[in-house]
Amino acid sequence: MEAEASTNRQRVATLQAQHQGVLAMRPPVWFGKAADRSRQDFRLMLHRWAELADLLGQQAEIVSDAAAELRRLQADQRDLQRNAVSKRFSIGDSGWVSSTASFPASLDPRRAWWWSELSGAVVSIVLRLNGFDGRTAFALGKLVVNDLLDGAQQTAIDWTNSGFAGAQDLLSGANQWMVDAAEVLWPDAVGPLQAWQRASNGFMDEAGRQPRWLQEMLYTGKLPAPAEVLGQGLYLGMHGIGDLTGTQFFDDGSPYVPTLRGTEQINGPASVTDLVANLDRPYDTRGPDDSDRTDRPAVEVSVIEGHPPRFIVNVPGTTIGMGSINGWTGDIEGTDWPADAKAVGYGDSAVTQSTKAAIDMAIREYESTHGPIERPNILLTGHSQGGIIAANIAADPAFTARYQVDGVVSAGSPINTIPINPDVPVLNFHHTTDVVPKLDLGGVHDQPNVTEVHLPRWTDPGTAHGVPTYATDVATHSQGNADIQRFNDLLAPYLTGQGNVVTYQYDIGRQ
Repeated sequence: MEAEASTNRQRVATLQAQHQGVLAMRPPVWFGKAADRSRQDFRLMLHRWAELADLLGQQAEIVSDAAAELRRLQADQRDLQRNAVSKRFSIGDSGWVSSTASFPASLDPRRAWWWSELSGAVVSIVLRLNGFDGRTAFALGKLVVNDLLDGAQQTAIDWTNSGFAGAQDLLSGANQWMVDAAEVLWPDAVGPLQAWQRASNGFMDEAGRQPRWLQEMLYTGKLPAPAEVLGQGLYLGMHGIGDLTGTQFFDDGSPYVPTLRGTEQINGPASVTDLVANLDRPYDTRGPDDSDRTDRPAVEVSVIEGHPPRFIVNVPGTTIGMGSINGWTGDIEGTDWPADAKAVGYGDSAVTQSTKAAIDMAIREYESTHGPIERPNILLTGHSQGGIIAANIAADPAFTARYQVDGVVSAGSPINTIPINPDVPVLNFHHTTDVVPKLDLGGVHDQPNVTEVHLPRWTDPGTAHGVPTYATDVATHSQGNADIQRFNDLLAPYLTGQGNVVTYQYDIGRQ
């Protein structure tokens, strides 16, 4: 039993190491519906892998505890046997105690008491053996039952995934049947039916994407935050209008494969105040003409040299305002209102995937001249939608397996609905009159790793939401605020104030 327990512990260690190895693999850049389903299947497989490793570990502990208890029973049996021999008794295979004393020792009046004492000890050991067997069987059986329940949960997840895919396929087949039938029976209806086919298929493609809150509920039973459900409903409802009108209204589209715009040397941050002031930099990567729709925003990845090197990722926020029609119609910049709603409701968006790919590419570019890094250290920063993107990336278990995310610093971002990895410390600033960070409705789940710093500000919401205002107020309050000072210490390896910090700029967005 001890050998089996030891072997299974070794198997658990191997499985866990392999599990972490698979998680840490940097996947190729791949986008689209098939990629989404592949990621869902991959997550399901890794979740089951981790569960089975845990199950095997529990089985090893039960067997090890049973072996220890059995050793104690065997020791008590040996003591009982020695006691019986010393008093000239034998214990048969059936447990019957027999006298082996010869005359005149057999006449000792104490032998009746010794016989009853030894017989009672035999009965006690038999009861302990039966109890041991029953307890061990129950504990192992409980593992089987729990695994069956986990299997039922996995079946529910599989059915949900299949239901989404099946509904899409069913509607797509029905639409095609109507178009084919109309070509024969009612040619004038072919055009409108084809328009409906395009619209409904497009809507089902979006509706078939499982939001993160649904996956979390299926995997963990955690109920969604209201803002997540509202965000998904807003995105789907507005996207449906676009599908019905044959436009790209509220269409998040597909991620853009990032391209290296170039590198720049900047002064590295020396404090949290500098990190917040730098949140304006990604906005400046766009050209001076806001009407130029061919200009994309860029993610900045700055290298803080050291052993190991560290990377500061600066993510742009919303670059197209609600007052512009381009902010509603799936612009290639990708950082617009559709992306905002989708990032809150789904935990993902085209520009989020594009940003993750840009981080991969920037670090691979650095590794091409400096050698591979086993698990690069990263600090994620962003303003407004940039903070949402940064927090969603920090909540992606596949990303945090590949990278050591040492923190998130955001300003004016509604991130309290995002299940950020609890090992990642988060600092989020919000102004009194800035309505944007309040759109998460405060969230409903406690996140001890998220520190919210309120900055009193009674100006108009637009001014209160701006990066310059946040930079000014963070600088004003940095000396007397314990949370800001704590993060200055926590993020000290990034806040070196180095000069000539190499910064990679990668264009991102949607196709």
